[in-house]
Amino acid sequence: MIEKLPFKQLSPGRTPSDDIEFFLRAKKAGYFFYLDPRAKLFHKISLMARENEFTKGRKEGFDQCIIFRDNVEKNLKNYLKFIWLSIGWILRQFLSGYVRKAMGLVVGYIKVETLGIKEISRFR
Repeated sequence: MIEKLPFKQLSPGRTPSDDIEFFLRAKKAGYFFYLDPRAKLFHKISLMARENEFTKGRKEGFDQCIIFRDNVEKNLKNYLKFIWLSIGWILRQFLSGYVRKAMGLVVGYIKVETLGIKEISRFR
């Protein structure tokens, strides 16, 4: 399966979104996943590799737009859902005290548009 559906790097560096993108493509290709709640995963990240909250937010916002563009049917209903959920996620970050991450999310969403990736706002 990994040979047929290799991981795509969305933003450079560490991002939490490549897993989401991979599972969406796998689902579209007809694969199913079963999770064992007893399984344990140890994920060690170097303290030197940690990014600031703004950078994490920027990458997350950018990646969410790319995932939407590449994996979701473009129609008015889905576009409005994406906007609504994005605004809600940004507000949640602000209200939880993660102001820098929220600002990064906004910049990530804007970055997609300024790079010329306009398919996000197009309907089929």
